[in-house]
Amino acid sequence: MPQLNEVVSLVRMGLAAKQAARLPSDPDLAFCYDMLNRVSRSFALVIQQLPNPLRDAICIFYLVLRGLDTVEDDMAIEVKDKLPDLLAFHEYIYDRGFHMDHCGYNHYKRLMVEFGTVVEVFLRLDKPFQDVIADITKRMGAGMAEFIEKEVKTVADYDKYCHYVAGLVGIGLSDLFASSGLEAEADEFANMHDLSNHMGLFLQKTNIIRDYLEDILEEPAPRMFWPSAIWGKYGQQLSDFKEVSNRDSAIQCLNHMITDAMRHLPFSIEYMSKVRDVQVFRFCAIPQIMAIATLAMCYNNGKVFEDLRKAVSSSIQLCQGNLDQKYHGNTHEGAFAAPWRRDNPSTTVWPLLMDLCALAGSGTYAFYALNLGGSHTAQPEIGQMLGIGSSGPLQTAHVLLSVLLLVLLSLRLIFVAR
Repeated sequence: MPQLNEVVSLVRMGLAAKQAARLPSDPDLAFCYDMLNRVSRSFALVIQQLPNPLRDAICIFYLVLRGLDTVEDDMAIEVKDKLPDLLAFHEYIYDRGFHMDHCGYNHYKRLMVEFGTVVEVFLRLDKPFQDVIADITKRMGAGMAEFIEKEVKTVADYDKYCHYVAGLVGIGLSDLFASSGLEAEADEFANMHDLSNHMGLFLQKTNIIRDYLEDILEEPAPRMFWPSAIWGKYGQQLSDFKEVSNRDSAIQCLNHMITDAMRHLPFSIEYMSKVRDVQVFRFCAIPQIMAIATLAMCYNNGKVFEDLRKAVSSSIQLCQGNLDQKYHGNTHEGAFAAPWRRDNPSTTVWPLLMDLCALAGSGTYAFYALNLGGSHTAQPEIGQMLGIGSSGPLQTAHVLLSVLLLVLLSLRLIFVAR
């Protein structure tokens, strides 16, 4: 039977969805927001946190990059035809009436057929917004072209690909925030590109991990971005992991991938700690916590290789309501405890992790003090105890600690008065 807080959370989600479905009176804007609802319902929900003109600029930013991504993803388009479009897409967005009739599927096909409407709204945006969107589109298109036939082998390749398709999104969003004037320290905010990149990498890697089965079964040919430097330690072929007989090695590889994603968290926290506008902060924080909930669900979970439902409600629940009372000070096992403890032989570390949170203190220094993201070694013996920062086997405690600290610090940032 659902608890009261779950019911309240569902009601809030329903109200947010209703608000997102309420379209502007302007027909061109109405098309853009309708398409946003159709191609990314979760993003359509969080964008409602923002005021205009920033909200419209980010809506168009998303749709332009979604159009570019649709070109990259359409495996029915031959590479020789796809490359010129990827490299020139940033020019197309200045071309009134531009559209592509034979690209994408379902809602994405309609977006491309009627892309001229997106162009019309883009051309109405303030020039600083236009400049940011065009610049990021150009850089992303070039990056996609670089990887169109390139295999992701090393972790460096993996990071570079994720930079092109997601890190640049984070950089562009930071520049849009700065251009909007909502952030008091606009010049400093526009220069946080490294932190912005890490924010994007964390979200992109979460999607790549979560979507293993969907991507490996894609027709006419799968495109996979799990680096062979990681999966090659656990199997002969990446596609073998979907077989039940290989489940143990698949889960070991999965946990390795999740741990790799976790190294971006200290930088995500540092980024969010610099945001001063509450609406911008919520826009940034909600996807990060949703990603944490997704990884918590994926960790040690063989269903990633079978059939996995996205746990969205629990992640949005963390961002809604007065949770500072529930998670004040030394938190108890909460929304994240159960998923991370599922069939996990390391559950005995949980009390230790609670003590470590108290030792680590508050703010981003908590991560550095435990050797999770920097050179500070205030508690080196703890890092050694948990295997953090070592070149040996990846430790469950590393992931558990990262998640717990992210939740604590995120909630602290959300609910402590600014």
